[in-house]
Amino acid sequence: MISAVGNILVLLLFHLGPNADLPNLGVLLFYGFINGALIAPVVTIAGFFFVGLLGVITVVQLQDLSRLDHPLLKELLRKAPGTYHHSIMVANLAEQAAERVDANSTLVRVGAFYHDIGKMNRPSFFTENQEGASTPHETLDPYSSARIILAHVPEGVDLARKYRIPNRIQDFIAEHHGDRIVKMFYEKARAAAGAAADEVDLDLFRYKGRRPRSRETGIVLLADTVEAASSAVRPSTAEEIEKLVNSLVDDHLKEGQLDDSELTMGDLKQIRASFIETLKGRFHVRVRYPGNEELVGREESGVGGGSLADHSFSFLETSSLTTLAPDGKNPPQCASAHSMGPRRGAPSEVDPRCSPPRLN
Repeated sequence: MISAVGNILVLLLFHLGPNADLPNLGVLLFYGFINGALIAPVVTIAGFFFVGLLGVITVVQLQDLSRLDHPLLKELLRKAPGTYHHSIMVANLAEQAAERVDANSTLVRVGAFYHDIGKMNRPSFFTENQEGASTPHETLDPYSSARIILAHVPEGVDLARKYRIPNRIQDFIAEHHGDRIVKMFYEKARAAAGAAADEVDLDLFRYKGRRPRSRETGIVLLADTVEAASSAVRPSTAEEIEKLVNSLVDDHLKEGQLDDSELTMGDLKQIRASFIETLKGRFHVRVRYPGNEELVGREESGVGGGSLADHSFSFLETSSLTTLAPDGKNPPQCASAHSMGPRRGAPSEVDPRCSPPRLN
């Protein structure tokens, strides 16, 4: 309608005057109104048709797919909650890395949401959905286990097609493992084969997906590996985080998984730095304050009958465990920070040594 009004105003501006041909002007205004009224819906319908035909994904589609109440994501949460959480963590890790290298961060985030949807068909066979130390792979031979693990990629693509997920998002599902080997089950098969270990067919343990063909899918491949490994290893120092990230990225480079991704060495340097920074925040790499050793010792010896989480101390409370009073004597018996006030009959004066230090 705005286009129609615009057409009418332009026609009046150029044709309305003392010598205007009013009948002809009326016809022009009519056609101008019809043109403006029809152009918006026609372009919108044609746009949806050509977007689907050419495999282009729009901002509106990405916004719709990024909703966590999308039917496919809700089904993933219900059937494979561990995989759902893993996908959210991968999305956060990959999105921040994409912003560092000026890739399409919104596309990366949405692609990461859906990259593991194939796991919902057999969720219990994947580590993040398992409870306790037992795993169903214990009752299977390495070949059967490998088939189940490898199948989550093509099954994820099938699910995406069923829910009419755009092709650009399907690329993340198909490419997030490249054509790597499921090494754990491959090595188990070799061990079981004994003297015939060299006869084990490597292709039976290889993902049938494609190597990443864009910067965005390459970033998600790296983020998926880093998130899974860091959740398993749980590095506790900055050095451990850096070593973990660098070794994983180097492994992908040596195998050629990123050869078709258009990621440059400069991009990978920024991606490594982003992963390390994000993981440091996630695993809370902090300085050990005085008194932490005593808490750890209490946890390990079982003193107090509770876990370390049951003995929560703030920095000031923890430091008071090992710090003497200013006069060199033992610290006074101060009221707990969690007490409800002075006890009945207790003196009203407060020992000045109980006052917390001033933080400038």
